[in-house]
Amino acid sequence: MNILGLVFSILLILSFGFYACWDKMILTRKIDATFIGQANVSRQLQNAYESQIYNRTGKLTEFKGKKEKKEKPEKEEKEIPEPPKINPECARFNLWLLIEKGRESQRLLYDQLAHMLRLFYKDALFPESPRLEYRFLDTWIAHIKLAIAESSNQPILLEKIDLKNPSLQILYYHMLRGAEGKYPVLLDFVKVAQMSEKSPEKLCLTHATPEMLSVFFGKAAEAVYKELHGENLAVTNEIIEDICRRHSHTLFDNKIFDLVAVTTPKHNSSNEMILVEEDEATKISFRRKVQMTKL
Repeated sequence: MNILGLVFSILLILSFGFYACWDKMILTRKIDATFIGQANVSRQLQNAYESQIYNRTGKLTEFKGKKEKKEKPEKEEKEIPEPPKINPECARFNLWLLIEKGRESQRLLYDQLAHMLRLFYKDALFPESPRLEYRFLDTWIAHIKLAIAESSNQPILLEKIDLKNPSLQILYYHMLRGAEGKYPVLLDFVKVAQMSEKSPEKLCLTHATPEMLSVFFGKAAEAVYKELHGENLAVTNEIIEDICRRHSHTLFDNKIFDLVAVTTPKHNSSNEMILVEEDEATKISFRRKVQMTKL
């Protein structure tokens, strides 16, 4: 019996030792995979940054004198461009007037922001909390206004706003972080930028992603995107209204044209750019804000 007990004790010790070694090996593999994934994404970001620099400086072309005259090709159908990975700054809601004048005088902007929060985040983050988007928006705007007052004219970082409410702060954290395939990053759709009262800046529909367009046009967003980037260079409010009717977007309100610009505006090229890359194997993704050199 003593020998049998000794054998079982040795087997038990060996089993625990094997399990510990196996667990350590699995953990090491996960750490290695994460490190490799982060290294790959960092390299992709660097390559993307260098590509942007190259595109800004211009590609080398052949000497004009050596070019031979070629027959003019037949007109090809215009291809619809792929939407950008991130909704650009010109196509984001500007919170400035809402912060400065309050929700009563900016009711349209306030309601559209609440609709966006409900559309993007309600099902995933607060399905059982009716009208939470309004409570969050009121608290958020109030604390942004407070942060501006205390900032001494320094730039406001929206991601650092403290809502003084643990439940809303956790909700805000998830909105800022985003979840691939579930809900987007909040700061891709809003900004705080001082604007002129005489010529208020409108949200640019031409450069907006289909996700941003869905806030205004619902199921008609994809069709509106194709129209804005298709052969028709003179898209009007009436054309967009007709598209929405054909796609049964019954909630469409033509008052939104007070917030958005349909015609293609000319923007000053920004020196700031956000790059996003993802490692396919590990699904690790990074986004990096970079400063581009003025040419």
